[in-house]
Amino acid sequence: MDFIIDNVSIPELKAAIANTGAKVFLYGAGDGASSYAKIALPAIAFHGLTLTCFIDDDKTRWGKTLGGHEIKSLDAVMSMPGEKIVFISSNYFESMAKNLDRYRANIKVFTCRQILENVPKEVFAGVMDYEEVQRRIHMHATKFRRIANQSQFSHDLHLNIVDIQVTERCTMKCKDCSNLMQYYSKPRNAEAIELDQSICSLLEAIDELSEARILGGEPFLYKDLPSAMKLLQASQKVKKILVYTNATFVPKDGILQSLVNEKTLVEITDYDEQSHACLDMIKAFKDCGIRYICHRPQNWTDSARIVDMPRDEQALTELFSRCCVNDVLTLLHGRLYHCPFSANAHNLKAIPTSKQDFVDLIALQGTSLRNAIKDFYFGRNHLTACGYCLGRDYTQLQVVPAIQVKKAFPLPVFAM
Repeated sequence: MDFIIDNVSIPELKAAIANTGAKVFLYGAGDGASSYAKIALPAIAFHGLTLTCFIDDDKTRWGKTLGGHEIKSLDAVMSMPGEKIVFISSNYFESMAKNLDRYRANIKVFTCRQILENVPKEVFAGVMDYEEVQRRIHMHATKFRRIANQSQFSHDLHLNIVDIQVTERCTMKCKDCSNLMQYYSKPRNAEAIELDQSICSLLEAIDELSEARILGGEPFLYKDLPSAMKLLQASQKVKKILVYTNATFVPKDGILQSLVNEKTLVEITDYDEQSHACLDMIKAFKDCGIRYICHRPQNWTDSARIVDMPRDEQALTELFSRCCVNDVLTLLHGRLYHCPFSANAHNLKAIPTSKQDFVDLIALQGTSLRNAIKDFYFGRNHLTACGYCLGRDYTQLQVVPAIQVKKAFPLPVFAM
């Protein structure tokens, strides 16, 4: 990661291109509703740069186009003559850095932050809501910082994302919910006292949390949400708060008021007729001055089944390194897990577990908790859950979002 640059100015980039005749490439051709590629294209045009083509690791995309630009493999691009400047238009920094490392002597590699920041909002009109553009920039910067500058040996403890799961209850029952809500036959809410204590313990133990994400299930079913929101909003350590909803009903006034905060953003996923309160929710948010974004469901992948997947140590490590949520911790019922799949699979008692799979935010305090979180966050090559997960990366097959089922799926039975 030491060869990826995150602090160069646009004038410096232009001068380098003018002096060397270097060609510009974007590494990552994701076509999802909130992909970095989609916003990188107008940003590059705004800066007066010319894109040669996209690079992508997904073989099924090679030879296709995105925004009128061809998608090629990394090897194909590296065989092209001349100097090359590559912008990483994705958050898969670890796997991309590993691929680029072979060519580091012949290329200049940059994050996308430089070309996305300080671009007028009208440049992204019709491409992505500007609130979401800002969130994409923030996530890109914090994901890179975690991988490039943080380790278990660092004095500071900065966490990128923590999912705070306030309930297992949901107004929908999606067949392919990657948080495994479809397996809960008796869903329950978080205990308010335990949740508030867990949040306080976590915040006392760390130096910074880039983003706290409130989710479920449907978090607006959790009547004690205002208490948790107040704790997060009051903490200077928490930089952003994101609340997810499926817009099946408008929350009550108390919950609405808890969302009125400059660092709080509600992300509405619009599932057509299933999100029947979407327009009413948007109106209520506008009336209250609540910041929000609204979009169609993102690319859903076949990642929502609990399946025994025999893998050796190398395969498990590779699966974890490519996972799109390998830096997303999940707080559930007083415990901190390393991903939402692991949290809910363990909570359901669907997979083998051990004390190595979570950090107890209630039992540990002070320095002991801080050290435990640091070792857990940076010191894992893979999880127990990786042996029962199909994976969450660009290689997974896409599925139709939000197909509904009438009752909970039966839990798989494995030898424990």
